[in-house]
Amino acid sequence: MPASIREVARMAGVSTATVSRVVTGAAFVEKGTQEKVLEAIRVLNYVPNLLAKGLKSRSGGFIGLVLTEISHEYFSAVISYIEDAVSARGYTLILANAKGQDRTGETEVLHKLLGREVDGIILMTPSLAPEMLQALRRGARPVVAFDCYHDAADTHRVLLDEYRAGRLAADHLADLGHRDLYCITGPRQGHISGERLRGFREGLVARGIELGEERVFPGDFEYQSGLEAARRILRGRQRVTAVWAQNDVMALAAMAELQRAGRSIPGDHSVLGMDDVPLADFSHPRLSTIRQPLKDMCRKAVHLLIKLREGGRASRKVFFEPTLLVRESTERRE
Repeated sequence: MPASIREVARMAGVSTATVSRVVTGAAFVEKGTQEKVLEAIRVLNYVPNLLAKGLKSRSGGFIGLVLTEISHEYFSAVISYIEDAVSARGYTLILANAKGQDRTGETEVLHKLLGREVDGIILMTPSLAPEMLQALRRGARPVVAFDCYHDAADTHRVLLDEYRAGRLAADHLADLGHRDLYCITGPRQGHISGERLRGFREGLVARGIELGEERVFPGDFEYQSGLEAARRILRGRQRVTAVWAQNDVMALAAMAELQRAGRSIPGDHSVLGMDDVPLADFSHPRLSTIRQPLKDMCRKAVHLLIKLREGGRASRKVFFEPTLLVRESTERRE
């Protein structure tokens, strides 16, 4: 049986009104008290329903987006596209930023969102903790995971074919005659980075090219890791004629650092990115990249969510294909 607001109040040693204020954010609550309430919510897996009986009779008109980053170029584009798609369907987007949170923190953010007037939730979190999954199921809201791989079989997902992205990168650079390659990955424990690297490696092996571990730099999709990867290339004795970074942010950082060291792009090093964020078209030289159809993916995620909200049936997984976009940062190696 679901926990009640009274049980949360009893565990936290506060009134039910205080619990309500913490959940809704409608009034200031002292930090220590707020933490006790949030801990009780987490322990009891309490999912508040602010609409009570009204939720059954009408739509709140809000869709929630849970993510762990908002300043990154990729996420900024996703937020913009999702907001456009949500607005076009007559809904309002609510952002729930779990940046810097551990799994407990992410679950608390989700509980707060479930307690508001939301008709569905789009998830952009790198993992789905059991507590989050339980909260989602008890919250009785439709959920669509966007560009993230979760183990929950009942989660609807909109995904990119990450393996295909790696194969496209390998084929492009190998077709240009490059054999001395370097890869800057995202977090190696992540499914997305792993699939991109697997596709890249297997694509190179098919061309008779080996990518040893010394030629793989474990980045984190952030600008700084692109700089550090480029510095390792500059310090190393191995020959590197082409670099594939698993996102454009790291690719642009690596390209800038190599250029600062006097290396020519693409003369000395071809650099290939991933995503096709807006900045990729404004760099010098303009960045070649593996393009994600982000706008189409965002529209599909919103479409699936609203379809589920209205009681319709929808595919569990919808895959999108990446494409190669050749600009100026890659060229043939003679």
